[in-house]
Amino acid sequence: MIQTKKRVLYFLLAVSVAQWLPAGGKTEGSKGATTGKPGGALEFSILHSQGFVQKPTSDYLKKAMDKLNVKITFVDCDASQAEQVNLTLASGNVPDVMMLGMLNGVSLDKLVDQDLIRELPEAFSRQNAPWMSALLDRVEPTAWAKGSYKGKQWTLPQTFEELSLPFVAGIRKDWCEKLGITVGEIVTLEDLEAAFKKIVDQDPDGNGKKDTYALTSPGGLNEWQFGLIFGAFGVRPGYSFSVASGKAVYSPAQPGYKEALKTLARWYKSGLLDPEFITDTNATATEKFGGGKVGYFAGSLGQLTTDMQGSSYHPAFKLKQANPAATIQMIAQIKGPGGVSGSPASEAVFGWHIVMGKHVTDQKAAAILRFYDGVNSDMDKWLIMENGFEGENYYIDKEKGMVRLTQEQQDLTKKLKDERTGQPGCFRIPARDMQRSRLTWGPILDIYPKLPLATRVSINFVPDWPTQNAKDNLSDIQKLSTEFAINAITGKLDADKEWDSYLAALRKRGLSTLEAEYDARYQKLQSSVKK
Repeated sequence: MIQTKKRVLYFLLAVSVAQWLPAGGKTEGSKGATTGKPGGALEFSILHSQGFVQKPTSDYLKKAMDKLNVKITFVDCDASQAEQVNLTLASGNVPDVMMLGMLNGVSLDKLVDQDLIRELPEAFSRQNAPWMSALLDRVEPTAWAKGSYKGKQWTLPQTFEELSLPFVAGIRKDWCEKLGITVGEIVTLEDLEAAFKKIVDQDPDGNGKKDTYALTSPGGLNEWQFGLIFGAFGVRPGYSFSVASGKAVYSPAQPGYKEALKTLARWYKSGLLDPEFITDTNATATEKFGGGKVGYFAGSLGQLTTDMQGSSYHPAFKLKQANPAATIQMIAQIKGPGGVSGSPASEAVFGWHIVMGKHVTDQKAAAILRFYDGVNSDMDKWLIMENGFEGENYYIDKEKGMVRLTQEQQDLTKKLKDERTGQPGCFRIPARDMQRSRLTWGPILDIYPKLPLATRVSINFVPDWPTQNAKDNLSDIQKLSTEFAINAITGKLDADKEWDSYLAALRKRGLSTLEAEYDARYQKLQSSVKK
């Protein structure tokens, strides 16, 4: 891990960090980082959200590394904190491997522009990671282009096969049955609104109080919570681009977006939408669903299955803990005016990409790719990387066909994580086919494909984005869109009356040019798939 003084100082200017690294000096993380002798352990350093391990001395890590013939150095950095990530990279401590998409504060364009990572040509990745490459080809053929920038390939994208499916919503089935609502007949936006009114007005929890809301959202227009609702108007929430008639357009400037805002404004005024939706977090929104304060929650499959062992972000598990008799019905499609429906975030590649430091040689990069391809493709090795050792860290629930941790192991895992001494999964690279996914998510993967699914309207990544124009202007456009949306929902402005002036303000900030730039890259992305 050798960084030149020029490169480091250039990065420091970009992130406004006042530190200095001597020219040609080795960083701490580079010590002992080798490809390993023939037959010896592969050695490399890593940084991603599961890897902030200060002193990896747990028995699990020692045993796992020995079994997998690898020696991994974990960069001491909390990847959820952008400042820590920037400080780590600015200090010159660029690891061999980073999991882009799990690091706050950095993006592909920044890493490339600051000359911190090396190229990973597609042919090189295909040669050394054939299993992961084949998974990408099958699940998300456009993935390769999403790892490119300035005409070069910098990443090996990663995917979960089940994430090629849209996010879904869950509604309290037991409440609906109590209130005389047939969940299977919730097909349209009007059906959903009628169910919401009963949830709010008819005391579904039976406590004699009118203290339930239909839904809330972590931090405003969260795509997970409002995705199917906005999708009923052919758009997506927030300030994202979506697909309309084969073109990429800015969702907050589409007529359907205004209609979605008017719907939420009506729900807010009538008490269906929790007024704390602006300030709620993932944790508080999860607790409200688990504690019976809201009756609708949207998210990933894992968040809506009661079979999966939970965490702070698994509302279904929280609900099951609080009320074992409670049940959830999944909804994957809501039709709006004219029978329109849309699903958010349905692409299988959400920005998880393997990237490698500039200093990593071809020989070592090939060895790292072969290692992760091997542990992902070999079921026995994959289980070690993900869960530990059977009989010690986990067992297989034969009835559900799922990996289960004992309560003792859950407690131990939490202890190891709190102590930052290394728990199962802390060096994983997420790549799963359906067989491996079912071990984690369980029978829900048998149910979901049978549901009526909405049309994909979302675009998550396009190559060579953001442009310089977007870097200069997009944040102002996004801020304007967010303020307009929140004020429209909370009744501080009339969306109909203010719409034209809002669009004019967007155009004044260069929206037309940005849409054209984004659509050009979207079309390039679509054409990148090898026929």
